[in-house]
Amino acid sequence: MRAMPHLVQVHRRLGRDGLVIVALSNESRGKVEAVVQGQKLPFAVGAESSSFAAYGVSGIPAAFLIDAKGRIAWSGHPDDPAWERLAEKLLEKTAAP
Repeated sequence: MRAMPHLVQVHRRLGRDGLVIVALSNESRGKVEAVVQGQKLPFAVGAESSSFAAYGVSGIPAAFLIDAKGRIAWSGHPDDPAWERLAEKLLEKTAAP
């Protein structure tokens, strides 16, 4: 959940271009709600996620960039600026006629 401020910044910058951010945690709903309470997050935050194994997540935080066709275009740490650059390129492609 420490990555949230960074994700908020990225959402503010790229959200209007079509970037959708969804944050998932495997922690309990109560714990997640306690952490995000009072934060005005512009994206959904889910708790008690069981998708970690399906995506091969072995450490947190982990981030995935899913392209417009539903394919994983990138995975790694959310602080890695590579995903933001790729997101910008993918958004440019989807905006092109």
